[in-house]
Amino acid sequence: FFEVGLTFGGAFVDVPGSPTRGNRSRLRLSYRQSVDDDEFSHLQAGFVTEQFLELFYRRTVSLALGADWRAIPFGKQIPFYDLAALGGTEILRGYKRGRFRDRGITYAVGTYKFPVWQLIEGSLFYETGRTYHEIKDLTLADWSASFGGGLREWVPRGVVFELNLAKSDELTRILFAFATTF
Repeated sequence: FFEVGLTFGGAFVDVPGSPTRGNRSRLRLSYRQSVDDDEFSHLQAGFVTEQFLELFYRRTVSLALGADWRAIPFGKQIPFYDLAALGGTEILRGYKRGRFRDRGITYAVGTYKFPVWQLIEGSLFYETGRTYHEIKDLTLADWSASFGGGLREWVPRGVVFELNLAKSDELTRILFAFATTF
């Protein structure tokens, strides 16, 4: 594939590595052209926004909302591996990577984070999401969910290491991540 795209983002937060107040948002638009077979060329659009609210002394609640969509102009197809997906290490962490796939996804993640020691913080999260084939199929029914908690070490520019335990109705997973960013 050859991809051309635009990304617009803004981070209006107090501490980039571990925000307690403010908002981070990103809009991504791209076109993926299949190099060898035009049949798999398609458009992609994604949006995510996360709002932070400090309760007291670095105890913070955040709410992230996001959506991702694949459009197929001129009757083309989207290869399975390029469908929008939920599950893995970022959204619906209690499910295997790519557990839910389709042309579109919508999700919400609520997180409570709290200081543990110096640059180490704990977190509790609840996340829910849904896939859909057509925009008209998007409803508030049949959303999958997972929840969990973890520890992370951060520096002022971002997270260095993260360890999470995530649970869904299918799995309980332990996840490690290094150098995670928004």
